[in-house]
Amino acid sequence: MQTSRENELLIMGALHGNLVEEARVIGSGDSELDAGAGQDMYIAIEQSSLLKGLVILSTSSKLLFQALTDCFATKEPLDKQKLTVFYQLHSYHLSMTIFICTTALGEAVLQSVTAVYSNARWYEREIQERYGITFTTDSQD
Repeated sequence: MQTSRENELLIMGALHGNLVEEARVIGSGDSELDAGAGQDMYIAIEQSSLLKGLVILSTSSKLLFQALTDCFATKEPLDKQKLTVFYQLHSYHLSMTIFICTTALGEAVLQSVTAVYSNARWYEREIQERYGITFTTDSQD
């Protein structure tokens, strides 16, 4: 079994190698901040690269984050217009859970991730009803 640091390098290498340069680790199970979090890792990705990043994570043969186990949004305590949307992914291949997050302002429009994770439709509908974020699909896909 790989260490969480090795997994972090593998994941970030896959994202950066496929031109998702905006991705950055904001916490992992090895840090003091996340003590007790096991191998959970938190990765921030800009909205413009979110779908591409999720495709890489779900299809890379070394990663296989094929299960979307949760998707939720939270308001930032100091900026009530700023929302953070979290996608909780699990890789049975790595026995690891990661959280991908992106930020949105007010009643933003985000690209739907249902093309990658079909069960995201329900989560996105709940987020839209609670926070007013609209999720769109690209008609060219």
